[in-house]
Amino acid sequence: MIKLIAFDWNGTLLADLRPTVTAENRCFQKLKFNRRLSIRQYQEFYEIPIRNYWLKLGFDASYFDKHTKQVHQAFMDFYEPLEKTCRTRGGAKDVLKWLKKRRISAIIFSNHMKNHIVRQTRRLGLWPYLDEILGRPDHDHSHMHVQNKALQLKTYLRNKRIKPREVMVVGDTDEEIIIGHKYGYHATALTGGHQSQKRLKVARPEFLIHNLKNLKPIIAKLNADSAKN
Repeated sequence: MIKLIAFDWNGTLLADLRPTVTAENRCFQKLKFNRRLSIRQYQEFYEIPIRNYWLKLGFDASYFDKHTKQVHQAFMDFYEPLEKTCRTRGGAKDVLKWLKKRRISAIIFSNHMKNHIVRQTRRLGLWPYLDEILGRPDHDHSHMHVQNKALQLKTYLRNKRIKPREVMVVGDTDEEIIIGHKYGYHATALTGGHQSQKRLKVARPEFLIHNLKNLKPIIAKLNADSAKN
């Protein structure tokens, strides 16, 4: 029985792929890094930790490690104004309303800054349908070097006494799929986000969808099958 859906934020509930690529290219230019990415190229390179992504692009490792905060701030200087113009991914509010009606918890677990997510969920009208937002504090740049949002989710579920097979993680990158495999959650990959469909398939999600509305029949079937057993 699915009791909780844990959504990624960037690229999953928030349609910020194009603004992110725009901000990345401006950030590269500001740091005098001779790279410019198309959306397709970005989807092939992007990953968490951010350090891995930058190093794959050819950025100097010692500079990145010494100036992590400056690299992060350079990106945010360009991203933040664009963030305020982003809309939700197709079907986002529809599926959140559907979950609320069925008393299935919906939370966000993200590497993004929590206060940013709170502001945008309020602006976009998603706030009333969410039970919790797990994000990082403004001063925390650990996502640049490690993957840590999985531990936040694990702690949250333990405190709520929710079992792994009662959880579905939904995201647009292989990070969420890997988390699902590691902790025993159902894992659903959403195309059209920060990684290509090819990369998502390689990570072997349990389900692959193209619109968040597609979650409804999947969850309904899982819960119906559970009720039979």
